[in-house]
Amino acid sequence: MATTGRAIPMKLTELGRIRLGDREPNSKGNGTHPHKLEQFRLTSSNKPLLEYAARHPDIGGTVQEWQDAPGEGRQWELYTATESLDVIIPTFSAVSLSYERWSIAGCEQRCTGEFITHCARREELIGTECVCPADDQERSRQAQDGKACARILRLNVMLPDLPGTGFWRLDTKGFYATAELMGTLQLLKEAGAEHLMIEAVLRLEQRTAKRPGKGEGKGTLRFAVPVLWPKYTFRQIAAAREAQATLLLHESQNALPMSLAP
Repeated sequence: MATTGRAIPMKLTELGRIRLGDREPNSKGNGTHPHKLEQFRLTSSNKPLLEYAARHPDIGGTVQEWQDAPGEGRQWELYTATESLDVIIPTFSAVSLSYERWSIAGCEQRCTGEFITHCARREELIGTECVCPADDQERSRQAQDGKACARILRLNVMLPDLPGTGFWRLDTKGFYATAELMGTLQLLKEAGAEHLMIEAVLRLEQRTAKRPGKGEGKGTLRFAVPVLWPKYTFRQIAAAREAQATLLLHESQNALPMSLAP
């Protein structure tokens, strides 16, 4: 029997978030500021799921209640003991990039970098050209003061060692993280793997960059970058595409397992 009405889109449940940092008190004691971590932090409203992750030998850590968590309901957090996680990239659509401006009331504006797709207070602006600076660095500077939309990359992956068929979301505003994750997934797309499920390692790498000059933002910058390492050679990925196969380790005799250890 034919159905009528609008089709309901299918999506997976968000089981939790993969985070690269937290917040710590300012030296002046009048607030908090972002603090980068050397191992992943998992957060979820599902405490037993995080407790399961804490017992996994390759993840570890201790579950605690997330104090001052945003939103309603109780949230839990797990500071893991690892900088590497086994993940499955469900499809190329696992990644999205947008530019957003948020306030306490929620998302005020969202754009593609060129055109506005959401504007809570002025719907007539939807579809019009975004007035944020075209230069990425200038946009980022203005976004810190709430005067422009901030670049946000969202990556949805599955953690195959944990229960559930939903996804875990990683958000990042970092330039290097955005450029490299988008580059990796674009290469997989060009290899014909955009509709394959690919096992990979998600690794948190610590990096430094030199910024000459004086004043705020100058000197040595230390930051963490999430990196995706597919567990297959480019040749194996292309071959799986030709066979329309799901790229999982147990189905490929030629795939060499990659250890989570650095």
